[in-house]
Amino acid sequence: MGVGNGGWSGEIWYPFMGAALRDNYATASTDTGHQGSFKDASFALGHPEKLVDSAYRAVHEMTVKAKAIIAAYYGEAPKFSYWQGCSSGGKQGLKEAQRFPSDYDGIIAGAPANSSVHLSASGVWIWQANHSGGAEVFSEEKLRFLHKAALDACDSRDGVIDGVIDNPQSCRFDPEMVRCRGAETASCLTGPEVEAAKKIYAGPTNPRTGKQIFPGLEPGSELGWLMMGGGTDAPIAASHFRYLVFKDASWTAGKLNFDSDIALADKLDDGLLSATDPNLKEFFAHRGKLILYSRMDRSADRSAQYDRLLQECVAFERSGGGEFRSHVHGTGNGSLRRGRGAISL
Repeated sequence: MGVGNGGWSGEIWYPFMGAALRDNYATASTDTGHQGSFKDASFALGHPEKLVDSAYRAVHEMTVKAKAIIAAYYGEAPKFSYWQGCSSGGKQGLKEAQRFPSDYDGIIAGAPANSSVHLSASGVWIWQANHSGGAEVFSEEKLRFLHKAALDACDSRDGVIDGVIDNPQSCRFDPEMVRCRGAETASCLTGPEVEAAKKIYAGPTNPRTGKQIFPGLEPGSELGWLMMGGGTDAPIAASHFRYLVFKDASWTAGKLNFDSDIALADKLDDGLLSATDPNLKEFFAHRGKLILYSRMDRSADRSAQYDRLLQECVAFERSGGGEFRSHVHGTGNGSLRRGRGAISL
């Protein structure tokens, strides 16, 4: 059981290895070729080979070496090899299926950050929306109120009031509904708060073409907004542009241009970090299995993004690329709780 990382990694994820060991797997993890904070991409500045390591090479080399060590120790190769990771770890799993399809027999890719450039752009967009006047627009108290308002509007639609909006894409909650009509209180939103919420729900768009860059956050995600849009910067997302695109340690999130800068970032990435190729024919050819899921009650997960990936894979299958069957449902245990999508292959 290979286990994935989060953010920009820089460390071996021992807790996930421990969980695999408790389930009686041999296990392996990698720091992806550098040491440092998972929020910080400064390791890549002036070291393009380290970026390749982080993008895909470290996980593949770890997998090859782990299998060799297992074979030497036990006298036989592992009968099955699996990958499990979430966020960046989910992207690592998809990268393995796309680039090294024989490495794993089964891959669990949770909330994969597979559209790296555009996901980073989304993080900066959220930060800008929450800092439109300089200081933070939202307090934790106001986000708790907004979250409750969204739940009040849409939680009961599935027939069960459980604190989760079962299908947020069908929720038509409008923050205008809770705009303050008089003096501000803890039970209403000010004008700047309403506008910030609208931007975050809408998601980043190109100001010149109006094209959607990345899906917005959905109703029910409000309690996680400060994770991506709080503080003095959007650390993981801004780090992408600061060190990989502009190579300038002084660059700040407020400077991002959602037209020219995104085009530049896409050009520079050219599929290095991103894992968006729907062609999984070789992975399926050796009966590889893939489970893709996303938690709908977490701000960093965009169920619309994974719906798009499902649609692209199905389109590829219809063009003769390989067999693909999918079903979408909720799951009820462990890390797969409230799963958005599961792919059965």
